[in-house]
Amino acid sequence: MANLKHGKTIRGILSDKKIDIVYTYYNLSLCKRYLKLKKSPEYNFKLVVRIAGMRWFEQIKVNASLKEVYHHLFETADSLNFISHGLFQLYTDGLKDLEMTINSKHHFIKDIGVALVTDKPIRVIDSTSETLNCVMVSRFSRYQKRQDLLVEAISLLAKEIPIHLTLIGEGPNKEKMMNQVKNLGLSERITFLPFLHQEVLWSTVLNQNLLCHACEYEGLSKIIIESMAMGMPVLASDVLPLNSYISNGDNGFLVANSAEAWAQKLKILYKEKAQFKKIGTAASVYIKENYDASINVLDYEKQFEKLMKQ
Repeated sequence: MANLKHGKTIRGILSDKKIDIVYTYYNLSLCKRYLKLKKSPEYNFKLVVRIAGMRWFEQIKVNASLKEVYHHLFETADSLNFISHGLFQLYTDGLKDLEMTINSKHHFIKDIGVALVTDKPIRVIDSTSETLNCVMVSRFSRYQKRQDLLVEAISLLAKEIPIHLTLIGEGPNKEKMMNQVKNLGLSERITFLPFLHQEVLWSTVLNQNLLCHACEYEGLSKIIIESMAMGMPVLASDVLPLNSYISNGDNGFLVANSAEAWAQKLKILYKEKAQFKKIGTAASVYIKENYDASINVLDYEKQFEKLMKQ
């Protein structure tokens, strides 16, 4: 098996090594190369395409000509790997919306998970602080991500509770968000940071009370999974597939996607910060049981073995 990322090396690697399975994400240029190579008698490999988001759907909505391209890819690939049941449901709903019928050869639902670096959850620092310190780490995209909901929620709460939000990331929508914060007079309430080196990122995140993730939908957010693994309480949009692995009030918190709902939920959690430790511990246990990469990789091996026998 090989995980090939660089197109210029594909032929060389496939020629020099006996490759049984190529596992890749749905980058169209790469997948087209793999599908073309599969037609050659020189190679004999199975192509597994990882479906970790809905960018394909967004692209087709913008450019209808890509509908046929993705249709061919999804039907021709030997297997599609959906990273969660929630994402598979989004995929199915997306096909219906686009009036696409896909007869895929094979699919399975699993995510490799994360490398667990500790056996004990890391406590959220200063969980009894007067200020509710929140953080969101995500790309500022023009679709999917909803930092704007958090900004509007902070605006609604500014005069009610002591709250501060740190937004970490880059992207095309960042300048718009910064202008919104300035216009709302929230510069002292909301801090913007670029993407940080891993050590700095985690020291920043774990110094907050609450990881927030506002979005229209999600693949499998690694920042959420890794934060939960380290005992960080998470408040996320009540959308697929986040609500398939976050259970409200059990191992995290969920909220409807409106500024008013976010503001109300944050106000409630400000008063209930004492439960964050219990929630964080439950989150850590859940991730270790379901998203331990050292265990999940064995499931991938079983799936690949089944695929090779077909």
